[in-house]
Amino acid sequence: MTYASDADLLAADGMDESIISAAMRTTALEYADALIDGYCGTSFTYKSFSVTLDGNDSNQIDTGVLFPQTLSSVVVSGDTVADTSGWGLYDYGLLIRDSGAFSSSVVGRNVVVAGTAGYSSTPPDGIAWCSLTIARQHILDQVSRIPDRALSVANEFGNIMLAQAGGHWRPTNLPDVNAVLNRHRHRPPGVC
Repeated sequence: MTYASDADLLAADGMDESIISAAMRTTALEYADALIDGYCGTSFTYKSFSVTLDGNDSNQIDTGVLFPQTLSSVVVSGDTVADTSGWGLYDYGLLIRDSGAFSSSVVGRNVVVAGTAGYSSTPPDGIAWCSLTIARQHILDQVSRIPDRALSVANEFGNIMLAQAGGHWRPTNLPDVNAVLNRHRHRPPGVC
C-alpha cells in the first residue's frame, strides 16, 4: 500500500493517461514512499521489517527500527524463540527479553528479528500529500524536455531559476514538501 492512491495521482494536474502508463505511476508512488520513509526515518503505515543484528549477551538489543508494533519471529543463533509475549518493544527500537539473553557469536549477525513497524495505521494527511506531490514531480521530470540538472530555463517569460534538491534538510526540489517532511522526521535517540 502506498501513501497516495493511483486514482489521486491520475487526477493530479498534468497526468495524462494516454502518455503516463499505470506502471510509471506505480513506480513513481513507490519511489515517493521510499524517499519519504528513508528521509523521515520510519514508515507512516505498518509495514513488515526484518533485521539481522549482532548478539550482545544482554537481555536487550537495539533493533534500529523505529515504532515497532509486533514481533512475528525472533531467531537467536539459529534457534527460533517460541514465546515473545512478555518481551518489551519500545517506540525507539529497543527490544527487551523477559528472560535469557541475546547471545553473542564470534561471527556476529546471529540475531534475526522480524515483525511490523510504522508510525500509525494510516499516514498523516501531510505525508499522503507529499507522496502524491513527489510522485507527480517524478513523472513530470521523466517526460519533461528540461534536463534534470538544469539550474535555470530561459524562455519568452525571462530567466526562470529552478529549485535543486540537496543539503541536509532538503530531500527534494519542492520546498513545501521539504517543510512537511522535516516536521514529520523521526530519528532514534542520539542521532541527528
